[in-house]
Amino acid sequence: YKEQDFSGVWKGIKGLSEVAKLSGLGLCKFFYDAMQIWKRLEMGDDDEFYDEAFIKTGKSGDTIKRYVSVWALFDDNIVPKEYRDKLMSHGVKMLVPLGNMNKQGHEVPREAWVKFAQAVDEQEVRKVVKEVTGASPRSNNTQRELDRNGNINVWKNGKKYFVGYLARNDKDPIAQQEVARAIAAL
Repeated sequence: YKEQDFSGVWKGIKGLSEVAKLSGLGLCKFFYDAMQIWKRLEMGDDDEFYDEAFIKTGKSGDTIKRYVSVWALFDDNIVPKEYRDKLMSHGVKMLVPLGNMNKQGHEVPREAWVKFAQAVDEQEVRKVVKEVTGASPRSNNTQRELDRNGNINVWKNGKKYFVGYLARNDKDPIAQQEVARAIAAL
């Protein structure tokens, strides 16, 4: 393939990724709305809703609670309007820490919303959540990172340690497969 011929592949992957994000948010909205209807019809308490939802959908109660807390951010107008679209473009996994923070009753300053909107991964979101909540990282907290060149680093107690590297440019199919597995495991 020439680079210009491959652009369709990249567009397809990006489009499918966007569909996955939308379907995740769609589930959040569905579970949130279902819970509101459940309460309005007085069909039982929250735990009974989660139990019934598990039986009917196979989704665990904890997962459903996360989904409900994520959609509450938008339905309850917790997220300021100017950041709503940007945050809705994040995957559900990135929004769960925000939903949890909201359930705990933390007030989010405007500058934190800017950071949440600009975050590119869950790790960045969690860092801002810790700033807002005042939670300090656990002393034994270890974070792994893999950079674009295949370097593997570990951060422990604020110090960066080089662990090794993955030969990402190796042409051997077995090596490529194992590198992909290692990346997925990080």
